[in-house]
Amino acid sequence: MMSYLTPLQIASWFGRINHNTEQCSVSAHLYIEFDHSTLDIVQLKKALIRLYDLHEILRLSLTKIGEPCILNKKNIFLSIDDISTFTLEEKQEFLWHKRQEWSNQQLNLEDGQTAKFSLTKIDENYFRLHIDTDMIAIDPSSCRILLEDLAYLYNNTHIDPSSRPSFIQWRQFLLRDSHIQQLRKRDELWWKDRLSFIAPAPSIPFSNNKNTIKTHRLSHSISRENLLALRDIAKTMRISLSNFVLGLFAFNIFSFTKNRIFRLNIPFFWREPIVENIQNSIGDFANFSILNVDLSQEISLSVFLNLIEEQMVELIEHRHYDGVNIMRDLSRLNGRVETSPIVFTSAINLEERNLFSKNIQTVLGTPVWMISQGPGVALDAQVAIFNDELFINWDIRLDMLPFFWIYDCFNSFIDLLKRVIKSPSLLQNKIDEINSPLLNHPVKETPLNSLQKAYILGRDTTLPLGGVAMQEFREYEGTISSSGKLKKRLFSMVKSHPCLRTYINPQNNTQFVNDELHLNLKEYNLISLKKEIALELIQSYKKEYSHDLFSFKYSPWDLSFFYLSDNTLIIFARFDALIVDGRSIAQLMFELFSDVEVNIAKNIKKIQVENNQERQLDRNYWLDKLKDITKPLVLPHQPLKQVTKTIFNRKTILIPKEIFKSISIIGAKQGLSNNSLIMSIILDILTHWLQQDIYVAVPVLPLYSDELSNKSSFIIIKWSNSTETFLNKAITLQEDILEGLQHLRFSGVDLTRYLLVKIQCSPVLPIVITNGLSWATLPIDSGFELTDGLTQTPQIGLDLRFTYSSQKDLLFHIDFVNNFVSEEQIEYILLNFKSISEQIYRHQSLDFTISNYKEEDISKNLLSIESITLLLRDVMDISPSVEINAFTEIVQLGLSIQDLKLLCQEINKQYDIAVSPKQLLSCKTVNDFIVLISTYLV
Repeated sequence: MMSYLTPLQIASWFGRINHNTEQCSVSAHLYIEFDHSTLDIVQLKKALIRLYDLHEILRLSLTKIGEPCILNKKNIFLSIDDISTFTLEEKQEFLWHKRQEWSNQQLNLEDGQTAKFSLTKIDENYFRLHIDTDMIAIDPSSCRILLEDLAYLYNNTHIDPSSRPSFIQWRQFLLRDSHIQQLRKRDELWWKDRLSFIAPAPSIPFSNNKNTIKTHRLSHSISRENLLALRDIAKTMRISLSNFVLGLFAFNIFSFTKNRIFRLNIPFFWREPIVENIQNSIGDFANFSILNVDLSQEISLSVFLNLIEEQMVELIEHRHYDGVNIMRDLSRLNGRVETSPIVFTSAINLEERNLFSKNIQTVLGTPVWMISQGPGVALDAQVAIFNDELFINWDIRLDMLPFFWIYDCFNSFIDLLKRVIKSPSLLQNKIDEINSPLLNHPVKETPLNSLQKAYILGRDTTLPLGGVAMQEFREYEGTISSSGKLKKRLFSMVKSHPCLRTYINPQNNTQFVNDELHLNLKEYNLISLKKEIALELIQSYKKEYSHDLFSFKYSPWDLSFFYLSDNTLIIFARFDALIVDGRSIAQLMFELFSDVEVNIAKNIKKIQVENNQERQLDRNYWLDKLKDITKPLVLPHQPLKQVTKTIFNRKTILIPKEIFKSISIIGAKQGLSNNSLIMSIILDILTHWLQQDIYVAVPVLPLYSDELSNKSSFIIIKWSNSTETFLNKAITLQEDILEGLQHLRFSGVDLTRYLLVKIQCSPVLPIVITNGLSWATLPIDSGFELTDGLTQTPQIGLDLRFTYSSQKDLLFHIDFVNNFVSEEQIEYILLNFKSISEQIYRHQSLDFTISNYKEEDISKNLLSIESITLLLRDVMDISPSVEINAFTEIVQLGLSIQDLKLLCQEINKQYDIAVSPKQLLSCKTVNDFIVLISTYLV
């Protein structure tokens, strides 16, 4: 009978039975996989029997109320799975599910299951050994001994039991040792004197998903050469390598949490040498201490690292008071449950140097997966020496931490280690300077223009529809094989285009171009995740990413590459309009995905000298033009005070190129450009919707520029709610636009200020219509498709924009503020635009009618990407986590013959047409569905 559990064993047991709403129950366990070409099952079973004879703690049992005992019988849990006859896809699926199950399981301690073993036969010469150990009986340091003994007993019949003393005996001696008890009392007083000075837990961005335990692993190896360099740097500073890496880790956590004072959980596995050969035994020798991290002073990183070294020496000296008791005392003091969710575990200082010996790897195989869990632990960062390299492994609870936040944090830590190895002088920098970009400031910075200043002001959350940046987000999809070429092009683009090296100084309202080349690129390797899980994470991340405000630490643009398991590469691109306008963004994306070297026109730049007289003439023109605007534009929207956060959404409709080409010819015969025709249709719909004369902002751009930048402005155009013919109003609109382009010396912010004073209402221009027909589109042979996008603008409720797809279909996007206008109202505009386009195409005339739809019928009848997507999901029962866009291939969604028939029935019923299954089968993408159905509707 085992008299007492250690405090940490008790805490681990409570973690297993914890079922509160804030945190799922979880066991403290370590799971490892080894791959081997040959493993004899009979020999492995014999080795396990000998192993259980050698270590009685493997027979530890805990009752439902936590009472421990050592079972007389040996319950050896070994299962065999033979998947050698499976297909490659079935094998991958089986191994993935097994890894997920074992990474998150709880062993049955009531039945003495302190360890669990399994062998998967993958092929004749390919085996995977699965080993899971519960830390209540086998801590991580003991797991290494267990593996070493297992490897030895696989080839040998005996190990002297006297060389493996009982953990239980050691524990009992420890509790009776008077010297140890004196040290314990001393350390208890030492810690209680310091309780009120223990730092708070770091304020990490906890995830909202508390229902299912999800553990993930991030790992990286630093070469032997770089490891030796790191060791030399630490040695020069008279700091142990373990504490050196710990200090850099603590600094990295500060960089991401912005907490200058916080605590870390530091485990150690010291075995008091009160029993001979105790270093060869297995059990729960683990304890932990609490490290205060203090970066509140203006000190260098080297000074900070030395302070960490000094504190760690102190903590080890006072290790005899258990960490569990320290946290319990702290909870009593503060009147709440205190936790330490970030753990740093070091196995760098092992006598054997390497985490797994050559004998373990020869007998059991190559370790391919290792992951641990622990109650209340969100992140366990581990460092060790493996095969003479520095092995860095982070075990992450994705039910507690946002995936991409911790992924960035991990990559930042690896980058910091590499930067220190490359430039040890970095350690002499002040803490706040370590992550600051090294900028070559020009002698003179350039003032921001009035529109740029307005964009910065728009970030203010106190403004109506504020708290956002004027920025554009785009999403593309292609193949991983293109990534190297894309990164090379991106580097060339940063070098060629000053806009990608432009930095904003909001304090001084200035900007400057930095000579240093910096790729604002993040890469996320999600290949180890199932595609549907990866897509779910990406979609969740996109909601935040597409709305995030850029920091001005770097040039305000960035790209993110997501590598998926099926060779898919998803790219997020985001640009702030402080440095580039919409046309420039389109040009940059064309260059990124094009094989052709693009030469930007650098001539025909008109240098306009500010002329007060000409500005006054333009001012007079606009004051006269806008004199009849005396009241704000009234939209059927929610009161602005109820729009607590400005969150944009996008809805899109596609007009097939056959239809758009035809109506363009019809407009041209009446003297209307494509831009004027489309804008006139949109304005007529808006007027019909609002039942009033309307005015909107229209962005305008100079025809030529010497470089890509943001030199845009905007003018204001009006549309009458009169009974005048559509054609006459459209011709007037075209004339107004051409005329307005001649008076740009008083435009943009000038017009906003004028209207703001005149009508005393904000926002004064809630609707914008943007023409992107002249913008570059992706080359058809680029191998990538534009799959999504979003543009947001401060103090704008509706941004209606039209562009071409790479196939020259017309894309009509509406970016709108959620809770400001309803989705039904947006769909009403899209539905009418589609209907009018079809009427013009069908009748070959600009005569059309605008329909009045009931809100409940709009979504049902709207032919759009969204409506077809909804049909596909309903008919094929596709999970919401699976992304579907205009260019999704139907075959990839798993379309069956039965699905095809049902889909055909639903389409014919909903749109009152008669397409055949054979016609649907010829459609490759969602976009093809829309084109096919459109031809029937017209």
